[in-house]
Amino acid sequence: MTANDVCKKYGVTRKFLRFYEQKGLIHPTREKHGQLDYRDYSDKEVERIGNIVYYRQAGFTGKEICEIMNTPGYDPSTPLIYAQKLIEKKTHKLMQIHEKLIQSLK
Repeated sequence: MTANDVCKKYGVTRKFLRFYEQKGLIHPTREKHGQLDYRDYSDKEVERIGNIVYYRQAGFTGKEICEIMNTPGYDPSTPLIYAQKLIEKKTHKLMQIHEKLIQSLK
């Protein structure tokens, strides 16, 4: 799948794709056509991009997404378990902030 196709499918930009490529999370193949260099994304890479988009929509930072996607022994369920733990941490932190806010309003 071309970069344009991936961008259309997920509503992302080329900058988004390059960012996660630079972070080592996606690895498109490159094909030269004359002076032009095209990126081609395999089905596996497209799936990984879909996961990255999902994590972004869930509110994870780029750094957190890198941690999730670079989990040793990666398989489709491993990042989800890690994501669940991060969500639990964030929820706990937000609850603490919420409690402090309530206390300050009293």
